[in-house]
Amino acid sequence: MKPILISILVCIFIMATGFQVVGEEWTPDQKEVWDTLVADIENFKTGDVEKVMEARHDDFVGWFGNKRSLYGKTGARTYYKGWFGWDAPKKANLEPVKIFIIGNVANAYYTFTFIGDNYSSNGRAVETLVKEGNKWLLISHMCSLCEQPVPCK
Repeated sequence: MKPILISILVCIFIMATGFQVVGEEWTPDQKEVWDTLVADIENFKTGDVEKVMEARHDDFVGWFGNKRSLYGKTGARTYYKGWFGWDAPKKANLEPVKIFIIGNVANAYYTFTFIGDNYSSNGRAVETLVKEGNKWLLISHMCSLCEQPVPCK
């Protein structure tokens, strides 16, 4: 009986403190994280690679769409230059799924649709951000592309 009670209490604690319920109001930090991601996508739409890179931590690593390689910050800059030079997204739609924050580290899960002149994509992504000073910086990125419109059924 005691292990069951402990398990129930642990589940209640985790649900009460660690999980964002759909429709639940965000904390100020969750709003900051989401605003950081939205601002980042707005920079994508301008095609300004250096502005995009300012939002990345020096230790940034990313796994982009169907690419097989993991990119560091230098490789990410090259990837973005190639993408934006060919077809920066003109429209973008992000839909948050969940944002977890522990201390100064956040994981943000969302779905996306990018629409450009030559290329459009749908997918889902997770970003890890670290807060340094008063600024959230992207330190890790991973996304997967979907053949069908999100939510990637």
